[in-house]
Amino acid sequence: MTTLQSHEDPAKQARRQQKVAQRKQREKELCRLHMAQEIQRQLEEVEERQRVIEQQGIAVEKALRGEPTGSHTTLTVD
Repeated sequence: MTTLQSHEDPAKQARRQQKVAQRKQREKELCRLHMAQEIQRQLEEVEERQRVIEQQGIAVEKALRGEPTGSHTTLTVD
């Protein structure tokens, strides 16, 4: 504590500490929100990759069985 803070009203010090605690809590909440948004974005990317891979798998299975795969399907290996 600084010299000025040691002479402050205890109620004023408590309010200041409460405001600091609330600000830190908001910062933590924003950090959690950002992390959740990042995880959601990654999940969507994984789901899209899975969808593409499943479509490629279907095309491969059809090609192995000699079935037509359609003109819009291309097989690529990454």
